[in-house]
Amino acid sequence: MDELVREIDRISGRQKFEADRATYDYPRKGPNNKVKEVDLRIWETLFSESLKVLNKWDQYHDIARALSYNIDINNAEMLIEYNWNMKRWDDLKQFENILKRSDSLKHRLYHIYLCIKNQNS
Repeated sequence: MDELVREIDRISGRQKFEADRATYDYPRKGPNNKVKEVDLRIWETLFSESLKVLNKWDQYHDIARALSYNIDINNAEMLIEYNWNMKRWDDLKQFENILKRSDSLKHRLYHIYLCIKNQNS
């Protein structure tokens, strides 16, 4: 009888494990699909922020360009950050309208710098 109970526990434990694995496996299906998307966005954000801290601007630019093919992600801020840190002023000029309308203090500083640079040129 004990063997039967242990076998039932083993089988039910395996079924629970299989059910849990189906819930947490990638790619997630059904209602858990949104959780995967949120997790992915968090990891993308952390990765891009770590590249900025480590001054890996070439890799940061590669990610910004790769994300430009995804319609859901607005990567203009990433490209602005890249152009500013790499001192690519001509490329930064294409974002002048975004910088002008932005409420961000950093973007306004970038815009003021561009205005001064244009006057001196």
